[in-house]
Amino acid sequence: MLGLDCETTILEQDDEKRASLETKTIPPSEKDVKQTKPKNQPILQLTNPCHTDIIQNPLEKETLWFLEFDGSVNKLGAGAGVWVHNKESSHAEGRAYRLNFRCTNNMAEYEALLLGLKLVQSLQITRISILGDSDLVIQQVKGNFVTKDNRLRSYRVVATELLKSLAEFQITKVPRAQNLHAHSLAMFAST
Repeated sequence: MLGLDCETTILEQDDEKRASLETKTIPPSEKDVKQTKPKNQPILQLTNPCHTDIIQNPLEKETLWFLEFDGSVNKLGAGAGVWVHNKESSHAEGRAYRLNFRCTNNMAEYEALLLGLKLVQSLQITRISILGDSDLVIQQVKGNFVTKDNRLRSYRVVATELLKSLAEFQITKVPRAQNLHAHSLAMFAST
């Protein structure tokens, strides 16, 4: 593993910071749908910071990254889980977001996807394989399913705009058993 010392850090925020999610309207044509935007940081962040000192040869193809996402809604609340990793530099980063508004499970799934895509952008990743266990969200983003609900349509528009910034991506439905990192983070955030 290139001789780098890597450690995993876990950052948890108190309940006051957990409640500090603000909402912003997206996109302007669909003003009735809101998307969360964390003010500070997620309520849980798992990071392996090894990747920062690795220099890639620009002639080689960029590293393939993986984004796993999941949303969760239950009687205690709603949450989104995001897990970003690659196998080449052993980088892994997980985040759990509490969604402080009423939403459906499909909205929570879209929130997780959008938060994951924003994390991918912040890490300057341009080649990614996106994995989720929501067939509806995956098929809507691919354009295979019609998006009839106005709120979900707005989420789909934002997701496709974020995907345009990537040089290469694929989005695939996986069984929940293969999405355990993101699922666990979403469950943690929703309780």
